[in-house]
Amino acid sequence: NHTIKQYSGGIEEYLERNKMSSIDDVSYRKTLNSNVSSSLRENKISENKSSYEERKNLEKLKRKKEREIATAEQKIEQLETDLKDIELLMNTGTADNSVFVRYGERKRELDEATDMWEKLYSEL
Repeated sequence: NHTIKQYSGGIEEYLERNKMSSIDDVSYRKTLNSNVSSSLRENKISENKSSYEERKNLEKLKRKKEREIATAEQKIEQLETDLKDIELLMNTGTADNSVFVRYGERKRELDEATDMWEKLYSEL
């Protein structure tokens, strides 16, 4: 705060009271304190910056997972629609063996897509 304080007594008493050997120790202590506080400020800034970067990366990963989940949900919807169409075809009684094979494939794909969606959602 750069104010001048008057000390009653001589320089020797001041040095003795503050456990210093010479007047140079006074300026050394001020320099040391200034360097320490400057270093502390730099560390705080560095911590804030790394904290910001960490939050930024976490948000980026979260957005990526949300996009992957949305893609998985679209795939699941498409597979469910395909299965309904195949079921309608099977219910008409005119389906051949390839329809049943296709139904089995879509059902397996739906199970895999659902498992992937569950995995992605649990990671979010």
